[in-house]
Amino acid sequence: MSNIYWHLHLPKDVSNKSSRSTARHSLTIRSKITLNRILEITNNSVKIEINEKGTITGRYLGNQIATIDNTANQDGTSSWSAKFMQITNKGDMIVATGSGTGEPPNSKGVLKIRGEGDMWTQSTRLASLNGAKWRCEGESNIRNGSSVIYVDIKE
Repeated sequence: MSNIYWHLHLPKDVSNKSSRSTARHSLTIRSKITLNRILEITNNSVKIEINEKGTITGRYLGNQIATIDNTANQDGTSSWSAKFMQITNKGDMIVATGSGTGEPPNSKGVLKIRGEGDMWTQSTRLASLNGAKWRCEGESNIRNGSSVIYVDIKE
């Protein structure tokens, strides 16, 4: 039950023309866990609330806070649902919801995450994001509580 960590990320190489080229994503989010809360323990799983904060680079710059409800299964797999709030460096706010899955962590405590969801904003500057869909892929390190997530936005 060590898979007690989630994160957003986008399927890699979705738009890559060459396997050697670096994938280009709408956003990169680097975050750290600020708080974990155990919600439920059963014979087969552990349900945890994870709170994170991090930085956003890419299409816009800013910060993100997230609350993730994660269920880690006995086999190391996980599923999650989350709520996100982003504030850009220009003061715009974006909110998002989503869900996804996590693979069992490797021997170094790193697991791969995938997810998708929707986002909204009242910002006129970022109005094209209102109702946009996103997909993500990334890696979370359950040993140090950090993650790097790549997000692709489809407007």
